[in-house]
Amino acid sequence: MSKIAFIVEGDKTEKTIIKNLLDNYMNSNNFEEFDIEEIILPVGTNIYTLYKKMKEYDFFEDVDIINIVQDIFKNRNSNKNDDYNKVKEYKKDTFGEIYLFFDYDRHANDVENHDEIINDMLNIFDNETENGKLFISYPMIEAIKDISNEICDDLNKCTVKIEEFSKYKKIVSDRSRKTDFRKYDENTWKFIIQNFIFKSNCLFDNYDSINYNFYLNNINPKNIFEKQYIKFVISKKSVMILSAIPEFIIDYLGEKVFNELISDDIFSNIIKCVE
Repeated sequence: MSKIAFIVEGDKTEKTIIKNLLDNYMNSNNFEEFDIEEIILPVGTNIYTLYKKMKEYDFFEDVDIINIVQDIFKNRNSNKNDDYNKVKEYKKDTFGEIYLFFDYDRHANDVENHDEIINDMLNIFDNETENGKLFISYPMIEAIKDISNEICDDLNKCTVKIEEFSKYKKIVSDRSRKTDFRKYDENTWKFIIQNFIFKSNCLFDNYDSINYNFYLNNINPKNIFEKQYIKFVISKKSVMILSAIPEFIIDYLGEKVFNELISDDIFSNIIKCVE
């Protein structure tokens, strides 16, 4: 049985989301048939602190993210020693694939070069069978529940100002129609993925035809970051709200799930999210 590592930022929210995703969507789409055991490793720190730790131990010379995770767990307070005992026997080659999920989290005030760090990390973690593959949520993991009854029903809700990142959890909780991650079913996940496909195509100014070939050749974590930076971060001091979770689903399950969720009637009236 192959093992997959999901290295996540938070101890609670990310774990809840991924467990629900696996139980209520991935496994209903033949994920079980791959004979995979998933291991969720919450590091309890943001991507910028993780970057600093990598530099501190010179992990850039020979990146071993599992070793880094073990070190983080080992140095946690004593009441979390059980976490370290669970992971201390893991090696990098224990896992056939490694995925990392972190927030853009640009309001972290102890960092000046946020975007340089994100860029470096996306370059380092660009392959799930090597160092690992990094997915970024804009602005944070809670973007996954920023959905209403219709896809893109209000263009004013497609973006959020960087200065409002610290308020975003409350903003999205107030306006979301699905706030409890534990209750997401297969249809909820389908809508979340459709919403991501639609918005990511808007980010890339693709308004004519939404298809898998365009997605495969253009939409990936590094390109999304570059588009966000050029179109929103620099000029508008904001980001387009995009979750990393549906991005991972499409990356993993590929064309089959993409085409099942795309139809002419859903995307017949494409609205330009960026004027």
